[in-house]
Amino acid sequence: MIKMKTAKLATIIIILTFSIMALNGWTEVVKNSQPGDNINTPAVPQKQDGRDIKKLEWYAPQGILPGDYAKYLQSHPIETAKFTTVMTDKSDFDADLTGDSISILVDESLYSQITDELNQYIADIESEGYNLFVSTISGGSPQDIKDWMIERYNEGYKGFVFIGDITAAWAEVSGSQFPCDLFYMDLDGNWQDNNSDGVYEIHTAGTGDMAPEVY
Repeated sequence: MIKMKTAKLATIIIILTFSIMALNGWTEVVKNSQPGDNINTPAVPQKQDGRDIKKLEWYAPQGILPGDYAKYLQSHPIETAKFTTVMTDKSDFDADLTGDSISILVDESLYSQITDELNQYIADIESEGYNLFVSTISGGSPQDIKDWMIERYNEGYKGFVFIGDITAAWAEVSGSQFPCDLFYMDLDGNWQDNNSDGVYEIHTAGTGDMAPEVY
């Protein structure tokens, strides 16, 4: 009887030993697994620590702050938009452009001063396989510029670079006014300026969404 109990105890110990070994092995599999590996275990969602996310910062010559929209208009009066195409790779394609396509919009008053640097920048981007559309602009309201972007987007351009003092779009939240680059990135959302003061107070999904379509 004692021998039987001893045998059963030994069996239990062996089973526990193998269970622990299997558990340790499973732990190593999970620890050493790579993204995409199928280890048949539910993913544990990880919360992002917001303290590690860098806050947006305002950069301007001499550190000048944007102030409010009324002050901005004093140095940036809205004028009729004039777009001039400098170059385009669109003619090289029979179909729509791929996602690796960028439009560059340059402040016309700055263009002649940076031609050499801009040409080098263009050559560098093209060498990485991007298709380009380059245009200069003088004047223009935020909506004028956005309409130009939508036209380029419909041609297949997904990235946009602004060079120089391009007219900024302004938004207002809880009484605070600020330049808002999301206006130019969200091409299908609904932006409303209810009191016609040039500042967008309302942003909704409209017929699209509130997220950026371009970068």
